[in-house]
Amino acid sequence: MGVPKFFRYMSERYPCLSELVKDYQIPEFDNLYLDMNGIIHNCSHPNDDDPHFRITEETIVKNIFHYLEVLFQMIQPQKLFFMAIDGVAPRAKMNQQRGRRFRSAHTAAEQTKEAISRGETLPSEERFDSNCITPGTPFMVRLQSELEYFVADKMSNDPLWTKVQVILSGHQVPGEGEHKIMDYIRYMKSRPGYNPHTRHCLYGLDADLIMLGLCTHEPYFSLLREEVKFGRKTKKETSVDETQFYLLHLSLMRDYLGLEFQELKETLPFEYDLESIIDDWVLMGFLVGNDFIPHLPDLHISKGALPILYRVYMDVLPKVEGYLNEQGTLNLKRFQKFMETLANFDYDQFRDTFADIKFLEGKRTANTTTSNKVNNDPAYKDELAALIKDTDRILLSDDDDEEEFEETEDESIMAEFNLHKENYYKNKLDYNVITDDVMRSQAEGYIRALQWNLNYYYNGCCSWAWYYPHHYAPYISDIKGFENLKIDFDLGQPFLPYEQLLAVLPSLSKELLPKPFQDLMTEEASPIRLYYPEKFETDLNGKQHEWEAVVLIPFIDEETLIKSMKMVEHKLTADEKNRNTHGPMHLFKYSKKNLGTGSISKYFPSIEDNHAEKIAIHREDIFVDISDLVKGLCPGLQMDVYHVGFPSLHLIPITAQLQRRNVKVFQSPSLGENMIIKIDNKDENDIESIQHIAKELLGNTLYVNWPHLEEIKVTAVSNTTVKLSFNEDEQLIIREMSETDVQEFNLLAQGIAKMFITTRGIEIGKTHVLLRGHTLKGTKFVPRQDGSGVDLTKVWNEIPTTIAYQTSVPGLEVIDPSLKESYFSLEEYFPIGSKVFVLDAPFYGCQADVLGGFISSRVKINILLEPEPYIYDLKERLESVSTELFYANTAASKLSINSHLLAKITGTIFLAIETYEDRNEKKMNIGMNLKSNKRNEEVVGYTKKFDNVWMYSQKTIDLLGEYIQRFPELINVLLSTENTKDTFSSEDMFPNPSTRKQKLDDLKKWLSEIRSLTKDKQTCGSMEPSKVAAIEKYMDEFIAENLKHKKTVTLSVKSQNLFKPISKLDKLKADEGADTRVLDRVVCIRSSYQVPLGFKGTVVSISKSNIDTEVVYSVIFDKEFPNSVSFGGSTSRGYKLCRMSFINLSHAIRNGLYKPLAVKKTVNQTPNSEKQNTQLSIWEHLQSNSNGSEIKLKCREEKITLAPKESWRRQQKKEFQSQNNVSKILQTPTETPNDRHHINNNSIKIQLNAEACEFKTIALKKMLKIQPEDNFVPTQNENEPEYFSNKPVNYLPETSLHELKTVELQCPNYNTNEQVNENVIPKLNSLMESIVQEKSTMVVALEKYYIQKGYSLPKYSFINLVDDSGFKMYCAEVILPNGVTMRGEPKHSYIEASEEVASRALVIVQQMDANKNNEHSIQNKPPKSDRRAVPPQQAPSNVFMNWITSFQSQPSYQSQQLHHQQQQQQQQLPQQQQPKPPPPQQQQHQHQQQQPLLQQQPQQQQPYSQVPQYFEHSTQHFRTPFQQYPPGFSVPAQQSFQIPYPQQIYRQQNHIGFPLQQQQFLNYQQELQYSKAVPVFTSLVNPSQLPQPPVHWQPTNRNLLNNDYVMNSIPNTYHQPQQNMNYQQYMPTTPNDTPMVIIKKIYPL
Repeated sequence: MGVPKFFRYMSERYPCLSELVKDYQIPEFDNLYLDMNGIIHNCSHPNDDDPHFRITEETIVKNIFHYLEVLFQMIQPQKLFFMAIDGVAPRAKMNQQRGRRFRSAHTAAEQTKEAISRGETLPSEERFDSNCITPGTPFMVRLQSELEYFVADKMSNDPLWTKVQVILSGHQVPGEGEHKIMDYIRYMKSRPGYNPHTRHCLYGLDADLIMLGLCTHEPYFSLLREEVKFGRKTKKETSVDETQFYLLHLSLMRDYLGLEFQELKETLPFEYDLESIIDDWVLMGFLVGNDFIPHLPDLHISKGALPILYRVYMDVLPKVEGYLNEQGTLNLKRFQKFMETLANFDYDQFRDTFADIKFLEGKRTANTTTSNKVNNDPAYKDELAALIKDTDRILLSDDDDEEEFEETEDESIMAEFNLHKENYYKNKLDYNVITDDVMRSQAEGYIRALQWNLNYYYNGCCSWAWYYPHHYAPYISDIKGFENLKIDFDLGQPFLPYEQLLAVLPSLSKELLPKPFQDLMTEEASPIRLYYPEKFETDLNGKQHEWEAVVLIPFIDEETLIKSMKMVEHKLTADEKNRNTHGPMHLFKYSKKNLGTGSISKYFPSIEDNHAEKIAIHREDIFVDISDLVKGLCPGLQMDVYHVGFPSLHLIPITAQLQRRNVKVFQSPSLGENMIIKIDNKDENDIESIQHIAKELLGNTLYVNWPHLEEIKVTAVSNTTVKLSFNEDEQLIIREMSETDVQEFNLLAQGIAKMFITTRGIEIGKTHVLLRGHTLKGTKFVPRQDGSGVDLTKVWNEIPTTIAYQTSVPGLEVIDPSLKESYFSLEEYFPIGSKVFVLDAPFYGCQADVLGGFISSRVKINILLEPEPYIYDLKERLESVSTELFYANTAASKLSINSHLLAKITGTIFLAIETYEDRNEKKMNIGMNLKSNKRNEEVVGYTKKFDNVWMYSQKTIDLLGEYIQRFPELINVLLSTENTKDTFSSEDMFPNPSTRKQKLDDLKKWLSEIRSLTKDKQTCGSMEPSKVAAIEKYMDEFIAENLKHKKTVTLSVKSQNLFKPISKLDKLKADEGADTRVLDRVVCIRSSYQVPLGFKGTVVSISKSNIDTEVVYSVIFDKEFPNSVSFGGSTSRGYKLCRMSFINLSHAIRNGLYKPLAVKKTVNQTPNSEKQNTQLSIWEHLQSNSNGSEIKLKCREEKITLAPKESWRRQQKKEFQSQNNVSKILQTPTETPNDRHHINNNSIKIQLNAEACEFKTIALKKMLKIQPEDNFVPTQNENEPEYFSNKPVNYLPETSLHELKTVELQCPNYNTNEQVNENVIPKLNSLMESIVQEKSTMVVALEKYYIQKGYSLPKYSFINLVDDSGFKMYCAEVILPNGVTMRGEPKHSYIEASEEVASRALVIVQQMDANKNNEHSIQNKPPKSDRRAVPPQQAPSNVFMNWITSFQSQPSYQSQQLHHQQQQQQQQLPQQQQPKPPPPQQQQHQHQQQQPLLQQQPQQQQPYSQVPQYFEHSTQHFRTPFQQYPPGFSVPAQQSFQIPYPQQIYRQQNHIGFPLQQQQFLNYQQELQYSKAVPVFTSLVNPSQLPQPPVHWQPTNRNLLNNDYVMNSIPNTYHQPQQNMNYQQYMPTTPNDTPMVIIKKIYPL
C-alpha cells in the first residue's frame, strides 16, 4: 500500500494519532526496534533524482552510524535494542521486490541518458546502485561487519549502551526486518515473567507497521518515523540532525478504532470485544493491498475504500455469529457473507463509471459530428428518427412502462459489467477463455493469499515458497464459493541469498552477482534469459503516481532458476560460497572483562578495550509453536492506569462522531472526514463547585491538556464570578471577577476551545472553570544541605499558563518510571572518576573530575583550566575575510538600473517558451537565482540577507553587468514592464523570429555557466564559509600555541554548585538566563551524545524560533569528532545543538563567573598587518626591581596565569615597530592610564592591584595595588592619519609610557603607607596634560572628566558602514569605565564619529552628576523645576524616554557643552576654576589644525591636590562591575536596559555591524496568541545610567533577560561617603563577594 497515503489518511481521520515530538517530549521506552533498511536507503542514496550525486562507501557507513546514534540517543531504551536488516524474504515478497528493483534500475539509466543528452558532464565515479541493499551482495557483507564493530565500540565506550542488550539480526538471517522483530516480540511474550506493561518503540517507514503493531495487542506500543511533508514538493533533509520525527501512539489508535466501530456495542448480539475488532480491521486492511497481494479492483484508499469496508463490516457483523478474523485464522463462512455484501460495491462502482464513460463518449461523438459535414445518409436519418420516437415513447409512457424500462436498463448494465470483467481477466490476467474453473481458482487463490497474510502477521511465516501468481486481484463479486475451502501450507525452506538475487535483480545490476551467475542473465542461450527483459511496461491500474504502477514483468520460475544455478555453481570461489549461506543473529551484552580485539572496521580504529560479549542466536532458538503463542492482551494488564507519555482517550467521558471539520494536520487543513471527539462537560458554574475544585487542586499537581497529558502545578482557579488563588504564604485569596476579568476569561476560553478543535479535533464545550498554573519543566537532582544525598525534584516553568478545567484528569493513577529512583547518596550520584561541570565563580562552566572527599555537602574535584581565545582577535580575523556588501539602491546605481529590476533579475523570472524546438520545455527561469525568499536561501559570496533586507556583493554587480551587456534587449523589456509581472513570453523578449532560437540558446548556455558558479547556497542568517574556515584556522593556531598551557586545580566544592552531565534532555538549562550570541564560546554538557562531552566550540549562527527551547545553535567545535558536519569550512567539526545541550562560557565571563587562563601573548597574523600582543609579567618586574638589575624579558615567552579580577576584559597590546624599538620598550614595563596612582587628601600613593597575579605570600599581595590597563597599539602607517588607522582613541604614546614609569620608579619602595616625593606630582600633572592635548576636543574633554574622577579612560571602537551613495561611513562606540556602551551616529571619518559619540557621552555623564547633586541637596531645598524641555503633549510616564529621543534635535553641541560645564562648576566645585572648552570657531577647524590650535589654547594646570574617592556610593550606583566584560569579549553594542514592559525582546548583534532580526521569545501559549510588540532603542545606553526621571515616575528595576527582580540592588538615595576612608581598608564588592538573590516575577497578560 502507498506509505504516505495510508499514514496521512489515518492521521487526518484520527487527528490526535500522530505527534511531532522533540527529544524532551519522548517518554521512556523499554525496547527499541529498528527496521534498518529504511535507514540504509536514506543514508546511501538520499537524492535519486540527481544523476550527478555520488557517495563513497565510507560516507555511507558513517551516515548509518550517525543515524543509529541519533535514534538511540533520542529514545534511550532501558532494556533491549533490536536492529533488523532484511534477510532473504519469502517468495511472496520477491514479486514486489523484483518490480521495485527493475523500476529503480531503469529510472537511473534513463536519468543518466537524459543528462548526457543535455550536454552535462557526469562524474567519473560509478553511481551507487541501491539494488546492492539486498542479502548476499558484497556491500551487505561489509556493512554487517561494520555494524558489529559499531555495537562493540558503543558498548565498550558509551555508558548509555552498557545497560541494554543489543540484538543485530543481519542480512544472513532469513526474513524481512519488521517480521523478524515481530517474531522476537512473540517469543518474549511467550516467556514466563514477561511484563505486560512493557513499552515498545518501533522505527520504520512502512505503513504496514501500524498493522503489525496492532497485531501484537501490546497497549504501550509507539511507532517512530520521520516527518512527512505533503503538498508542494519539498527538499528532503539528508541530515538526521535536522529531521523531525513523528511519534504515532498505537494506544490512541486502539481507542480511535473503538470509536470508529462504537455502534456495534448496540447492535451486536454477542459480546463486544475491541481486540477482535482490531483483528478484523487488520483483515480489512489487506483488501486494499500490501506487499504480498494486490488490491481488489477499484478499492483505493484515496477514493474512500476504507469507509466503504467499515460500513459493510458494521452492517454484516451483527448478522453473523462472530468475528471474521479469529486471532490469525480466517473464518471462511463469515467472511463469505462479508464478501457477498461487499460485492454490491462492484456493481455500483461500475454503474457509476459506465455512466461517466457513456457521457464522455456522447460528448466526443457530438464534437466529432459538429466538426464534420452533415451526414446525409438515409440510414442515419432513419436511426435518428427511431431514436427520437423511442425517446418520446419513454417520456410519455405510464409508470409500468417506466419500471419495465428500468429493469431493462439494469439488465443492460449488468451485461456490460459481465463483459467488462471478461475483458479484465483476458487482458490483465492473460486468460484466453473464462470458465467456471478459472473463476473458482481466482477466488480460492485470493482467499489462500489472505490466510497466508494472516499467518505471516500473527504466527510467522507459514510457507517460504508460496506466492500470489498474478499482478491483479479478481473482482469482489467473483470471490465466492469458498466456504468449504481447505487451506494448507508447506513451510519449506527460504531461498539462498544468490537465489534471491537472481530472482529479484535486473540485468542492469548484474555486477552485484558473482561472475558465473551474470552470464545467466544476459546470454541468449540461458534458460532464464526471458525473465530479465530490458524493456517492460507499467500499468497504473487506477493509481495516480508512477511509483504505484504495476511493473509488468514475468514471474520467475523457481525450479528453472535453481536448475540453471546448479549448472554454474562449481565456478564460485570459496568467499562467494560463504556469502551464499544463512546465519544466526547476534546478541551483544556488556562485560566488565576486557575480551580483547573484537570486530575490525575498515574505516575506524580498532577497539583496544572490548567489553561487548557476542552470543549467536539461531532461528530455532526463538521459534514458538502456534499453540504456545500468547494471543490478545497479556494477563495482568492494567488498562485504567495512566503510563506517562502514552496517551489514552478513555480517561474521561467522551462521545465521538465523524464530521468534516478541516482539522489542521501536517500544517494544512484535512480534506476528508475527521473523528471529532466531544468532551462530556458538566456544569461547574456555581460558587460551591468552584470552591470544591479550588480546595482539591490549589497547590497540588494535576494532569491537563488531554489526551497528550502534561503535569501542571495549580496556582489559581477562576470562573466568571470569582477567582481563588494562593498568596506567598499559601493563604487562600478570594477575589470577585470584574467586568474586565470576565472579558479576559471569555477570550481565553474561546482561544483554548479553538486550539483544541482546529489542531486535535476535540470539542471541549463551554468552559466554566479555568485553571492557572505552572507546567512541568523538568526534573533534576538537588543535593541536600547536610550532604546526606540528592533528591529528585520537579522544576516548574516560571511563566504560568491557563487550562480549561474539562481538559484535566483529576484523581488519575499515574505510573512514571522516571521517578522510581528519587534519591541517591553523594557517593552514588557523584561516583569517583565521573565528569562534572562547575556552576560557581570563578570556574563557571569548567569541566572537572570527581576525586571523592565527600565531606558534609562538599565534593573534592580536579578542575581543568584552559585558556580561552580573545574575541577581539577573532573578530579582526573575520573582518579580514568579510565580503563587502551593498544595498540594493547602491548596487543598482552602479549598474544604472533601478532597484526593482535588480531585485527581480537576481531572483526568478520565467520565460514561457512556445517554439516548436522547445515544445517539451514549458517555462525557463532567466533570473540569476541568487536569492530565494520562499526557500530562505542566499548564495554564498553573492547575496546576503539582513533583517529582511537583501544586500549584494561586487561579484553580483559584475555578473549583472555582464548580463546587461550580453542581453540588452531582455533588460529593456524588463524595464518597460510593470514590477509585478514575473512571467514573459519568448516572443516578447526576442521579437525577431530569425534570431530568437540563437538568442535562447545563448541565454541558456550563459545561465547554465552562471548556475555552476553560484551553486553554493545556504540558509539565510548562516555564517559565510570563508568566515567559518577563518574561525577553524584561528582556533587551530590558538590551540597549537596554547595546548601546553593547561592547569588543574583541586578544590572541595559544594555539591549544589556541581552539574552532572545529562544524557536525556528536558527543558532545563544548566545556565538559565544566559544570553547566547554569535561567536560565543560554549561547552557541550550532554553525555552519550554525538558531540563528545566537554568539547568546546564557537557559535556561528542561531536559528529563529518563537520558543526558546526550539532555537538551534550552529557551533564550530575546536576539534573534529566522528559525527561532525560541515558548515562550509575546511573541515567537518560542526554540529547543531539545542540550548539545553551546552553551557555558555562567554556569558559566564561577561558576568564575572568564569576566569579563564589569560594568555599573555598571542600571535594574530592578518593579510594587512602582523601584530604581536604582549603582556608583561609583574612578578618579573618586581624581581628585577628588587634585585636592582634591569628588566630582562624574552620576546616570545608566553605567560599563563589566572586572569586578575579587575582586568579580565583587558589585555595589554604593544606593537614592535622595529628591532631597536623592542629592546627600548622592554627596558621599561608598559603602564596605562588605569595604572595611575590614586591620590588622597595629603599625598599620592602608588597602588597596585594585588589580585592581578598569583603570588604565594600575603606580603607581596599587600605590596601590589595597580590596575593594569591592556591597551591595543596596532601598526600604523607613518603617512596615514591617526584616526584613519585601527588605533583606538585612548592610546598612550610611548614617550608618555616611559615617563610615567619613570615617575613610578622614583618611589623608594612599594610600601603604600609611605608618601611619594612631592616632585612627582607636577610631573604627573604635566604628563596628563600632554597626553590630553594630542586628541580632539570632545574626546579630550571626556577623558579629562574621567581622569579627574580617578577612573580609567573610555575605549572606542568603530563599525564600518556604507551609505546609500556607496561611501564608507564610520559609527563609533564608546565603552565608558562603568561598562556602559554608547553608539553614535554614522560619520564620514573616524574623527567625526569619535567626536560625536564623545559629545553624547559627556553630556550624559555631566547631567548625571547634576542629578546626583540635586538629589543630595533636595533634603534641605525645595524641589526645582526640571530644566529639560518636555513637550506638553507627552504623558508623564514617557518624559524619560522623550528626553533621550530628543537629544539629537538639540541645536548645537557647543551651547550644550558650555551650559553643562557651567552647571557642573556651580554644583560640584564652585570655588575652583575649571578648564573651559575652546570656542566654537576653533572647534570647526579642529580636524585640520588640531595640534596648533591646542598649543594656542590657555593651559591651566590644576594641581591634583584632591581626587574624589574611587569607591563612592553615588558612583557605585551607576557603575557596573568590570567583571562582566572579560578579556577579548566584546561589550554588547547596546545594553539590555530596563523598560516597564512585560514582553521580552532580544536583539542580536552581528560582529560585522549589521543588526540581526528581532526575536520574540514566547514562553507559553497565551503569549503565542497575544504577543505584544515592544520598542527597542538600538543606539541608547542603559536608562539607569542616564539622568533620573521625575519622582512621580519610578521604573521597576527589572532584568529583561531573565524576567527577574534584583533584591539587593543599590538604592537610588545618595549616601555621603566616609571622609576618612582608607583605600587599604575599603575593598569594593564584586559579584563574587556579594551573592545575588533573584525573585521570579509573574506578569499577567
